[in-house]
Amino acid sequence: SILTDVFRLVSPGSGTRAEFENGIWDYYFPSISVRRRDGVGFGGSDYLTSWIGPDSVALGSETKANAYVFESMVTPFAGGSGFPTGGGGGSSGGASGSKVLTGVFIDSDSGWSTLGTFTVAGVPPSPAITATVSAGTGGGADSTVQFRLIQSSGGAVVAGPSGSVLIPGSLVESDLVYLSGTGSQSGSVSYALQKRTVGGGGTTGVTIQIDISIGQAL
Repeated sequence: SILTDVFRLVSPGSGTRAEFENGIWDYYFPSISVRRRDGVGFGGSDYLTSWIGPDSVALGSETKANAYVFESMVTPFAGGSGFPTGGGGGSSGGASGSKVLTGVFIDSDSGWSTLGTFTVAGVPPSPAITATVSAGTGGGADSTVQFRLIQSSGGAVVAGPSGSVLIPGSLVESDLVYLSGTGSQSGSVSYALQKRTVGGGGTTGVTIQIDISIGQAL
């Protein structure tokens, strides 16, 4: 047995590695800018036992909100921006999920550009897709933005923009954009959230969350 106040296993390198300190393992994957932490009860009141997220999050600052995937001792037990919930398949299948994008820059480019991609499992055939896009405030000028959701394979537009706009900028409240449409792929499907600026520009540091719900089209 080992009795000590601090016990650490530290890698001498800076590449892909695993390190241990006081009951917590940290796994680093710098080539894809991802970090994983496993342990007992970290993350303050979130009581996390496992966390996967961007390596830009400082050690000790892990939360449910900044995780791609997490496990917690309190409800919900598992989740994250890259964690699809629901499931199933076939004629009665359905799926849902969410993704959070932080530090987004809204420029004045009028063309469509991808903000982020994610995959949802359990998508039924001929799926009906609805999604909400919300954004917190950023710094700089207000921007009027349209969003759309596309299938990453083939680039088919499945939701939006339906004339919806979002103005983050210096507003103090979050804005919501509602998207809807019908997809053509089923099973495990990758989607991309895209935006184009139709007015203003130069907004920085915006946090965007997309919540998606998929069911069988009638």
